[in-house]
Amino acid sequence: MEKKDLVFLAIAVGVVMIVALVAKPALTGEGSPGLALPFVSTPAPTASLHAVTSTSPPRPVSMVIFANLSGNRSGTTESVEIPFPYWEIVYTAEAAINESTNGTLIFPRLKIQVMDAESPSRIMRNLEPDLLDARINTSHDPRPWIEQIGEGYHRYYFVVHIQEVRSYHIEIRVPQEQ
Repeated sequence: MEKKDLVFLAIAVGVVMIVALVAKPALTGEGSPGLALPFVSTPAPTASLHAVTSTSPPRPVSMVIFANLSGNRSGTTESVEIPFPYWEIVYTAEAAINESTNGTLIFPRLKIQVMDAESPSRIMRNLEPDLLDARINTSHDPRPWIEQIGEGYHRYYFVVHIQEVRSYHIEIRVPQEQ
């Protein structure tokens, strides 16, 4: 072997050693044994989950009446502050009885818009149940309707639209631990 071949062999071994000891650990994030490099990152520890068991069972929650709203005309209600994380609206309506229709069916309508009082252009929810004339389906009456609202800690008002409705009643219910 010539001197020139030995130099190339020494350079090749040196390159392999540098790759094995410096470049590979730097790229993979692993440290090399016996060699501390300041730019070699170590993997972050992983978080572990531990189940937490409660010694007391969850308390049952019942919904209690917080506010009542009733009427017999379309209109806008006063605002109501909901100081709870969630609440529900329970509503019902009585269809108008119009004897002048000579037995033809009427189709009463109720529409309630739940509005965010802090942002009046925001309609939070539209409630528009199927209010059928009682003469159509006498076997099942879906009233009262219940709608759960998962957005609390706000002030709301309601815009009520009625057509062929004699009266409506709205209850705002909030949670209460028992």
